[in-house]
Amino acid sequence: MLLKKYEPVSASEILGNAEAARAVEKFIREWKGGALMISGPPGTGKSLSVKLAAMAAGAELVESSAADDRSLKGLQATIKNSSEQQSLIHKKKAILIEDLDMVDSVKAVEEIVKSSKFPVLLIAADPYSKKLRNLRAVSSPLAFKRVRYDSIAKLLKNIRDKETLKSSDIALSHIARVADGDVRAAIIDMESLADEKNAGLRDSENDIFETVKIIFKTRSMENVLSVLRNSEKPESDVLLWLEWNLAEEYEKPEEIWKALDSLSKADLIASRIMKRQAWSLAKYPSMGAVGVALAKQEMYRKFTRYSYPRAYAARKDTSKLSSILHISSRRVREYAHLLRAMSKKSALPEGIEKEDVEGL
Repeated sequence: MLLKKYEPVSASEILGNAEAARAVEKFIREWKGGALMISGPPGTGKSLSVKLAAMAAGAELVESSAADDRSLKGLQATIKNSSEQQSLIHKKKAILIEDLDMVDSVKAVEEIVKSSKFPVLLIAADPYSKKLRNLRAVSSPLAFKRVRYDSIAKLLKNIRDKETLKSSDIALSHIARVADGDVRAAIIDMESLADEKNAGLRDSENDIFETVKIIFKTRSMENVLSVLRNSEKPESDVLLWLEWNLAEEYEKPEEIWKALDSLSKADLIASRIMKRQAWSLAKYPSMGAVGVALAKQEMYRKFTRYSYPRAYAARKDTSKLSSILHISSRRVREYAHLLRAMSKKSALPEGIEKEDVEGL
């Protein structure tokens, strides 16, 4: 996979945010207390910078996602004990807590920051959220910037040339623009849409395929929320597409169960919003898509051909049949079974070919 193959191996290679990446390494090396609260758009290298910085500083990285361990007990079990114990292999450690916005108990994170014997790094989508106010008081802020589209385009062209992909400069520039500063999404787009004829054409017609693909391929809450905000399709449509294609993408029963459980809860919330006009809950159905992304243990590195949900399936154009038979398109569909039977016996009316009947 190109994303892994061309992943930066040092802070200086973090596209558009090399300076911020070096600041992460400096924080780990020179840590004297407190935490580093990192923020920025998805695909700008936040998590990767922490991993590279820990490696460069010779520190063992202890990771946890608040999306997985939201409770006080969960965070204490996975992080707090590690933050107070010396590493058996390395001289020091670095503690990383991602998806901070989803944590149920901010107090648990505060306790970890105050008691940790090692540097703590936090990643938040919205560092100025009211719930993170106390954490900001014990943290230093570090913002990663949205990567310029021309920098992304240059990277894509370099990868294309090395991999001999069939994508034009115009197509790659378009991919870079619609990526909106997300380097990760741009590389995924280029790889999956390498054919020059449709590379980078993330318009309203295929936007839903891109949205579904990114949700299925990521384990980042930031990425999911970002792609939902930028999608041309309403959230309810996206959730329907995820449900329809779920079993095609995920292979493990427990992952499918977790994803369906998240979608069912999102459906209940959406129903409650409409029945009770409880619009204060409107932000929660998106957690159904987040749940789908987090249900998998790791990304499936395979190509999946996503399909329209049956209720949304594109209907075959019946205008030709309607004209020849002098009946409406609705009548054509009513007689579809009869036309298919006539097709098998080569008894179709003059002017109608077997291909015209297939797919009715």
